[in-house]
Amino acid sequence: MSAAIHTWTAAGMPVHPYQQEACDTVCATCAAPIKYGIPLAQIETPTTANHADYFRFGSKHVCPACAWLYAAGKGRPGNYIATPGRMEYTVISLDSVVTDKRPWVDALADVAAMPPETPVAGVMTTDVKPRLWPRVRLATVGRFGLYVHASEYDVSEWREFGLHACIDLIGKMTAPLAAGYSKASLYHGLLRDYARSTRCLGSAWEWESQLAPHRSEPHFIPALIAAGVKKESKRDVKPTAGPYINPQPAATGGHQPNQAQPGLF
Repeated sequence: MSAAIHTWTAAGMPVHPYQQEACDTVCATCAAPIKYGIPLAQIETPTTANHADYFRFGSKHVCPACAWLYAAGKGRPGNYIATPGRMEYTVISLDSVVTDKRPWVDALADVAAMPPETPVAGVMTTDVKPRLWPRVRLATVGRFGLYVHASEYDVSEWREFGLHACIDLIGKMTAPLAAGYSKASLYHGLLRDYARSTRCLGSAWEWESQLAPHRSEPHFIPALIAAGVKKESKRDVKPTAGPYINPQPAATGGHQPNQAQPGLF
């Protein structure tokens, strides 16, 4: 079974708007053997791009599953994960107001509780505009993977990674995110945020020591995308304003000027 057929089946095999015809070939997008398919002429539009990617298996038809996914339009289905009996649309932000989409962190936790042999397919992306689902592969909970797209981290690939390691790392990212560190700082290193790290250097070093060993691991970027805290949980740890200095001369009650020579190190 292809990832597209798995996703379509998980969604309840919804109908597509195209007319199918008899054929004896493979799906041009997912390579599934088909006896009936939808001609590419119905799928393609004047703005269809990436033909070599979307129709890479050379036939002139696509299967009903891929037809349904193409019919969803460019940018859909965006972030999603499909397990037997359920296709779920997901979001990155924990503050999302979309009621029918759960945050990735919640969806991943539920999938991790499933048996290791459970099939799964999905896309995790920070940009929903590209059509990414044709690149998805079928994985399992025990041998987990998603198509991960995050141009800000120079990543766009099918990525296999440890699901439980990812969830554990998300937990480690929560504290620095709540302290106000950006995801860019988690990616590059917490000490790049000088204002925050020097405010509480002990915590910064502790969190950095927890994150650093994971940065080169395949589960780091998925964890970084999925991690988050609600706005009300964030704390502003920027340095507070310095003491007020009276600009008047010391003889009239002002502060003495600082005569110390600033050091270079």
